[in-house]
Amino acid sequence: MKACASPLVVGLLFLFGCASGTPSSSDAEKIIHQYVFEASDERVKVVGFKKTDDQKMEFQGRSVYNLEFQAEAQVTEDCWSYNKFSVHDRFFGRVRFKTEKTQPEERSPMQILMSGETGTMVSRLKGEKTPIYGVVTFEKKESGWVVGRYRILIKTGEREAEVDIEL
Repeated sequence: MKACASPLVVGLLFLFGCASGTPSSSDAEKIIHQYVFEASDERVKVVGFKKTDDQKMEFQGRSVYNLEFQAEAQVTEDCWSYNKFSVHDRFFGRVRFKTEKTQPEERSPMQILMSGETGTMVSRLKGEKTPIYGVVTFEKKESGWVVGRYRILIKTGEREAEVDIEL
């Protein structure tokens, strides 16, 4: 599923003007943390971010750098969110860091169908953590490295849920 990045995240993308070398792990961490923090209404933060692999390559005349990571999404205040931050339909899962301060009202089947949000909202306590992993793709421009895409995945039993942001 493709989603839109907020203006603040897009603004951060152009801060990584590494003239040489490759972007750092902290560059990728800032992007992922900002996305999760904003998408959760500032109730979830990324902790324990760790680069697990990376690859620099030339692709169709472009220099691309992929940085794979693992981390945890930690709840910063008691709230309600989708179980494991994911919603599923019959074919795939989507990561949703959406949170509510208070217990949401029951929705009718028609409201659920119209919203496209099929997950169950559960109570989350401050400090709870959910493992996340994914990849941040940087592209080399004249001004330096910029983020072109990132994916965040969560293992939900035998399936995965993901958010795929292409800028």
